[in-house]
Amino acid sequence: MMSNLRKSKDRTGVCRTSVFLWFPLSVVSVIGSSGLLNSFLYFGWVTPAIINVLAIYHSRQFPPLTIILLFKILFLIYAIPHFFFDISIVNIPVQDGLPYLTQALWNAALFISVFMIWTTNVLRSDWQASPFMQIIFKLRLPKSSIIFNLLITTNLVAIFFGIRGSIVLGVEDGYDSYVENLQSASGLQEYLLVLFIITGALIKTRLQKLLWYIVLAIFVVKLSLVGLRIVALMGLLLGLWFSGINFKLKQTLTLFAFGFLLMSLLGLLKAGSFDISDILFELHGDNLVSHHSNVLWASTAMLQLIDGGVIEISRRLDLLSYFLLNTVIPSGILQGQFGQPYLGSWLQENGYTSGGGHAATYAYLAGGSLGIVLVASLWGFAFKIALSNSTTAIAQFFRCWFLMTLITFPRWISYDIGNFFFRLPIYASLLAVLIIMIDQSTSRTSLKYAYINR
Repeated sequence: MMSNLRKSKDRTGVCRTSVFLWFPLSVVSVIGSSGLLNSFLYFGWVTPAIINVLAIYHSRQFPPLTIILLFKILFLIYAIPHFFFDISIVNIPVQDGLPYLTQALWNAALFISVFMIWTTNVLRSDWQASPFMQIIFKLRLPKSSIIFNLLITTNLVAIFFGIRGSIVLGVEDGYDSYVENLQSASGLQEYLLVLFIITGALIKTRLQKLLWYIVLAIFVVKLSLVGLRIVALMGLLLGLWFSGINFKLKQTLTLFAFGFLLMSLLGLLKAGSFDISDILFELHGDNLVSHHSNVLWASTAMLQLIDGGVIEISRRLDLLSYFLLNTVIPSGILQGQFGQPYLGSWLQENGYTSGGGHAATYAYLAGGSLGIVLVASLWGFAFKIALSNSTTAIAQFFRCWFLMTLITFPRWISYDIGNFFFRLPIYASLLAVLIIMIDQSTSRTSLKYAYINR
């Protein structure tokens, strides 16, 4: 009785802490996201940094979420040269771009703050096992050997015959081969992630788990060899979280640092020969070039183009329509129907950016600060549902959707929320719910048949 009362008080305290901490930070971030704080440059870096660090601390009991927040804080680290050393934002002079970069950081801070309002009152401090696997168990997918064997065989055949390309690691013309591989890739490897997370949830025996890990290892190795390292990273994350290991904060920090350096090294190996000093960033003339600095450049350029009237309200509404439709329709079909490329591709074709951009900035383009609040709230709501004990079809849909976003985050945070925040996770969720419904229908039919023949 006293123990339950203490837990109730503790949860109330956490909830109050959530409101008193994250709500004011969200309000400040909304103001910054609107562009009203663009002139306060150092404040625009320090406060988002504090928000990100606090979020990491509050998420420490949920390692997959901590990894995502650590990935987000890298953008703040890569923004340091622009804020404190007057280094231009790739091809945007620092004096012109810094106000918009400040706004981009506020956009990201708003996303985190709103998400944390939803999550801090459901994050638990008493997890004894992997929280990722606890959510997987809540999916209650039927442990069907037939479905498992069918899906794992499909994955294996697709890996061997569907994923093609020249080896790029360590070869002299590796980067050119990588570009060719990228252009010829059908996106099949990303769809296979959907099957991997479902088959992982179907595992019933040790033999099935061993088989799943063998096929996943083949998937990761082949993608790494042909240069598709980001999807390979997603495969590694799947294997890591399905292992059931529950990491403490220090272990998570070490794991993230090691993983970041490993992925950076794989990226450099595409060039054949490289200098080890380039593992964090490369100097191209006066420009710092890396994945994260390019995302900052793209985000800055997009906000600057809005302010300059180049990206008009009609183009922003087109982006909103595109994201809404892209939740179920593949990008290639959509772009063909729209008769124009995706905004990120359009920016790249016109020389404004190198493509990509932060998820929060894309949400801002599509719906202003309200767009960021809605997207972050959707993710927070899904997290809350994922940890609940509800077993309805809707709950299972959001539960699987959230799990998938924990895997695809390297793409949706810094590249494309349409495909990787919405569509692929939705595909995984629909497949999971379909399997659950078929199992329930089969069970009811069996019970009815047994009752009739009793």
